[in-house]
Amino acid sequence: MARRLAAFLKDAWVKVLVASFTTGGLGIILPTIRPFTKYATMINQATPNNYPVERGRHRIRSNLQGLSCQHRARRGAGTHKS
Repeated sequence: MARRLAAFLKDAWVKVLVASFTTGGLGIILPTIRPFTKYATMINQATPNNYPVERGRHRIRSNLQGLSCQHRARRGAGTHKS
């Protein structure tokens, strides 16, 4: 009984290893030969990395970072509208 169980576990473990290495190998090899990867790379290279910042809170917060608390109170930084 123990021998049959050991043989089964050994056989099952070999199948698990083969399946995992096959999946991992395909995961590494397939993206390099797919046409989608070629065009996605071309689009990413053509797209600029500097995206426009929306107006509003982001701009105000960046301007207020260097100011003291008194300046912030005068400029209305304490009252913020959503």
